[in-house]
Amino acid sequence: MYSKLRVLLLLTEFPFWRAARHLSYSAQLGIEDGLRANGVNCFTVTSPWFPEIAESLVQQRFDQLWLVGRPDVFDEASVERMAGVAPVRLAMLADSLEYSDEEYRISPTLREREPTIEKRLQWMTHVLSCDERDVETINVRGVKPALWWPQAVPERFISDDGPGPSRDTAVFYGACYAGASGCGVRT
Repeated sequence: MYSKLRVLLLLTEFPFWRAARHLSYSAQLGIEDGLRANGVNCFTVTSPWFPEIAESLVQQRFDQLWLVGRPDVFDEASVERMAGVAPVRLAMLADSLEYSDEEYRISPTLREREPTIEKRLQWMTHVLSCDERDVETINVRGVKPALWWPQAVPERFISDDGPGPSRDTAVFYGACYAGASGCGVRT
């Protein structure tokens, strides 16, 4: 008898809207939505919860593990422990690994991301990257097999003549911040 594909979906929870705004659907809710729409049995954990339940996850078995967003947010020891839960482990890099001098000047910690992510990738079996230049770099270095991951939105959400929004809130994986009341951000 056929059983559903079981995927452990690890999603990066962003601490502030500036980091989350371009990824809230395409690299978070949309991944889970797409997996479920295709009959995948998905167990989803966001990064803040991961350290709390990592030990119990090690006791389980999945067909695949998908680490989506920012692998550097997950600590290396936990990612290493997760290598045993699934034979196929996919890292989906939602941000570039290289930045301009201006971006490094504004955010110096970006310089640390590439080597940290490369350490996390040693525990993955495959890589998808939103930056096609990173794909070439990862493949040339022989880190893991990598492919380009163009961001997408399901066709059902695209319309030229649809009505305006029915709500004045947004949904995203992330933390409340900057004095926002509740988790909804009013427009």
